[in-house]
Amino acid sequence: MIGFVCFGLTVGMVALFFGEKEISFNKFLFGACGIFALIGGIGCVQSFLRNQGGNVAFYENGIVAEKGGKRHTARWNEIAVLYESVEKIYMKGVYVYDRYLYTIKKQDGEEFVLSNMIADINEIGRVLKRKTLENLYPQAKEKIANGEKVMFDSLFVDKNGLSGIEWAQLSKVKVKDDLLEVKNKAGKTVVHGSYGATPNAHLLLKLLEEHLFVERDS
Repeated sequence: MIGFVCFGLTVGMVALFFGEKEISFNKFLFGACGIFALIGGIGCVQSFLRNQGGNVAFYENGIVAEKGGKRHTARWNEIAVLYESVEKIYMKGVYVYDRYLYTIKKQDGEEFVLSNMIADINEIGRVLKRKTLENLYPQAKEKIANGEKVMFDSLFVDKNGLSGIEWAQLSKVKVKDDLLEVKNKAGKTVVHGSYGATPNAHLLLKLLEEHLFVERDS
């Protein structure tokens, strides 16, 4: 649907571009908007072709995903990183749907993405998070108990706190509209970042909620 909208905008911008008889700022603006709309439309079509006909099956030991004519398999203990991105899509200010992207990275470097092109992606995401936590959480707890750090890109959790800030100084975690914020006792945001860009963000929240109140986006 978004692809069709982009192509429609492209046609409109092209018509306006050629409607301007003289070289002007508007002519350049219409041309630039037409190019960006065309790129967006092509991107949507490519995404559809890559993911069309996708389906996912869960087994006791892992997941099998078929999408775009390719077959991906991963045992639960092979998954090193899970990225979860949920974006609310609006058209003309009206909420339309949630766009889900789950990026799975295996220990051997293989990577694949599951999106709304697959039916029941929301429920599939819930299973992915639950099953990966069953493997990742005990490993993280063991590292923390041994005095090591559990890394989440630039953030880390250890037995003392979050990224060098002691637990006693922190109060709560808030996740809303893809923004992850950690506040201190004074209510000041001391850590913030994108939830969707944080590797194993679900694991990070699991570790944080052992010490802090977690406020999630409704």
